[in-house]
Amino acid sequence: MSRFFKGGSSDSDSESESSSEESSVYSSSSAENSSSEESSSDDSETESESSESSESSSSESESESSDSESESESESDSSEASDSEGESSESESESESEQESEEEESSEDEEERPKGPAGFLKTTAKPDESKSAASKFLRGGESSDESSDEEDGRRVVKSARDKRLEELDTCIQTIDSSSKSNKWVVVSNEFDHLNKISQKCAQAGQRPPKYIELISKLDELLESADKAFVKKLDAANARAFNTLKQRVRKNNRQFAREIERYRQDPVAFLKPVEIADVVKTSNAKAGQDEIIVDGVATRGIVAPVATDGLGKADEIKPADIFKHLRTIYEARGKKSTDRAEQIRILEKLASVAVTDYQRLRVKVALISARFDLSPSGQYMPVEQWNFALKELIEMLDVMDKNRKIVVVEDIEDDFEDDDNVAANAVDGVLRVQGSMISFLERLDDEFTRSLQMIDPHSPEYIERLKNETDLYKLIVKTQSYLERINVVNNTARLIMRRLDRLYYKTEQVIRANEEAAWSSFPATFDLTITPRALTSTPDDLIHALCVYLYKNGTSLLRTRAMLCHIYHEALQNRFYKARDMLLMSHLQDTVHAADIATQILHNRTMVQIGFCAFRNGMVQEAQSALQDVSTTGRVKELLGQGIQTPKFGQAAPEPDRLDRQLVLPFHMHINLELLECVYLTCSMLMEIPAMAAALSAASDARKKVISRPFRRMLEYNDRQSFTGPPENTREFIMQASKALSDGDWRRCEEFIHSIKIWNLMADTESIKSMLSEKIREEGLRTYLLTYAAFYDSMSLSFLAETFDLPLERITVIISRLLSKREIHAALDEVHGAVVFERVELNRLEILAIQLSEKVAQLGEANEKVYEQKTQHNNPQDNRRRDKGGAVKRRNDRGGNNDNRGNRSEAN
Repeated sequence: MSRFFKGGSSDSDSESESSSEESSVYSSSSAENSSSEESSSDDSETESESSESSESSSSESESESSDSESESESESDSSEASDSEGESSESESESESEQESEEEESSEDEEERPKGPAGFLKTTAKPDESKSAASKFLRGGESSDESSDEEDGRRVVKSARDKRLEELDTCIQTIDSSSKSNKWVVVSNEFDHLNKISQKCAQAGQRPPKYIELISKLDELLESADKAFVKKLDAANARAFNTLKQRVRKNNRQFAREIERYRQDPVAFLKPVEIADVVKTSNAKAGQDEIIVDGVATRGIVAPVATDGLGKADEIKPADIFKHLRTIYEARGKKSTDRAEQIRILEKLASVAVTDYQRLRVKVALISARFDLSPSGQYMPVEQWNFALKELIEMLDVMDKNRKIVVVEDIEDDFEDDDNVAANAVDGVLRVQGSMISFLERLDDEFTRSLQMIDPHSPEYIERLKNETDLYKLIVKTQSYLERINVVNNTARLIMRRLDRLYYKTEQVIRANEEAAWSSFPATFDLTITPRALTSTPDDLIHALCVYLYKNGTSLLRTRAMLCHIYHEALQNRFYKARDMLLMSHLQDTVHAADIATQILHNRTMVQIGFCAFRNGMVQEAQSALQDVSTTGRVKELLGQGIQTPKFGQAAPEPDRLDRQLVLPFHMHINLELLECVYLTCSMLMEIPAMAAALSAASDARKKVISRPFRRMLEYNDRQSFTGPPENTREFIMQASKALSDGDWRRCEEFIHSIKIWNLMADTESIKSMLSEKIREEGLRTYLLTYAAFYDSMSLSFLAETFDLPLERITVIISRLLSKREIHAALDEVHGAVVFERVELNRLEILAIQLSEKVAQLGEANEKVYEQKTQHNNPQDNRRRDKGGAVKRRNDRGGNNDNRGNRSEAN
């Protein structure tokens, strides 16, 4: 009240004294009327603040400093009191004792104060009190009894871990007492709180054994209760009891093994495990455990390091390895886990291990930790990849020397000592939980991801690609291990990985990889699936791998093996074998149901078949195989060599990321410029004679368009008012097509030979000579179809001299034109000439030809609709399926058994 009334003297000491007296009266009355523990604690803090402020000195500066320090101390005391109220009963008793002492002091002050109106008058502080208050803030001054009492009762700073354990103990005591008094509503609420505390403890390093003990006892208590017991409870407790029983059952499923171990030996399970607190680096995040190490409070994680009170990792004993492994596995995958620190600890454990079983257990955990270290969206660091590769080879060497230990998947991961493990061995063979094929597949995927992300035009890409030889050695070495333990499913997956590393390579590269892989084995060593004697050549090796997958692989593996086999046969210029394998397997009917990676492999195989046909001079077959891929406008995406950027808008990040994972490494790409060049060249050799035949009156004027993209390019080139010299592959082919349509085959040949992309193909000279021959033949056909109407007869020797072809070849070409009724003429072999006939179609014949065309088109349309309705409802899937069906339909169309061809001829 005195701070609102300024009366008497203006002395600062008297004002502060009056204020302290007024606050003491308020604190005394509130202490007497308080009924809760929190209000008494707050009043005691207010009382301590008023007593300290009442002992201010006569100096104004000392009074201000005393007030500020007392306020800061009271704030820290209040925050500490609020933290400690819910943690221990000991802190509550201390606050109650302080409250009683402060109430006695306030009552003494109230007795000393004058009664009545004199109570509002300012009083003079006692000399000894001011001296005592001032001595607290002076150097060398004597402290009062009150300050010494504060020093004796200094608060203790506890780590977050200790606070959680105390809170856990309090929660367990509450559940125990409430369950005895049948307060199941309280037990249900405390059970939720207990699970939250346990989860925090598990994130910090280890789940407390007391928690397992409580949930085990609680489960036994709930299961032992009968219906009569539940009926005795009131409605709220009965409902809480039934709900808690279901929740405890669900919760205990994930701790079944720990509960079983506790029930077998409770004393050993509750025995405390000594672990050390390892300090993290400066990048610790808020919310992690506060640990006191050597008197310094830091933030870090609880790391499983063997200690004897010093917290050093150099003192790990071999007998404690499994205990540390358990702790590492429990901390794996949590946000507060330092993965680099885990790897360092596991490397130390690997150096301490003395038995082969211990080494394998540590190696399995270490390789998994290295894979976890790779950042999200990035490839695994090359250094860690090399370490993982080396450790996998070491594991295979250990199991090769000691055949009594194997790494398998179908066992539980128990952290037991060597004696117990030996007792549980099956047929004398120790089994370690792990998967060699999974490690190998992850290592292979990380290698592929690194090649996807590294710039292919940099030296780093070449250096990284050199590691493929080491990876192939590991694949062959793992194959020998899986053959020994006879795991068929895993062996098929590994054979597929080995085939993926071989099918697209040339014979020289395959031989080099095989020699490097076999050099790591003794001379007497041999494999069962790919023995040395039967796989001496790359063709035999690919055949042996594919045959094994045909017999033992899944449906997807068999499909991929067939595509790889066809790809390799096409790469070796065996077109007919590759084509027959594709048609007999009926992959074009089922590939739409496969995953995207398999569809990409199918498209690559079709392109390789087209290249193979082109190298063998089969222009029509090459154009048919390449047309479905080349005419889509998404060649890069279909071949897995890039992602097409959308014209409008922005692609979603998640699908874009998944699409980028399907992109093949650069050294596996097919040259898209070469693909376009081959396709346009084949289209030129087929379209120019067809366009000439369409202009012929004697021929069918409404021929089907073979290649629409080529027609569009040619029409665009014809519309140009000025045509300069060609600069790229497309312009060279368009200029060659124009020359060929004019009958100037020499100029066409010159343009085609000027294309530099042919140098990328093997045996370039033979390809150019094949193209020259094809250009002469198609030039002859174009000349005859274009100018047949202007000649009565033509000498065969003149045609042979003009087009630089043998007379026998000229006769074959003209005979083919006559058999297909493309020209109306007769071959005079006696005089060596071809005699043309003047034939003009009447109106009825023209209508008959039109009707025949429309019937053929209608039949093809009906077949497509029938296929879509019976097999595929998705037009996109049907389009993908047609990629493989194009070769079969066009090849069969020229045969004698084609029903559609027979119907057309009949019409």
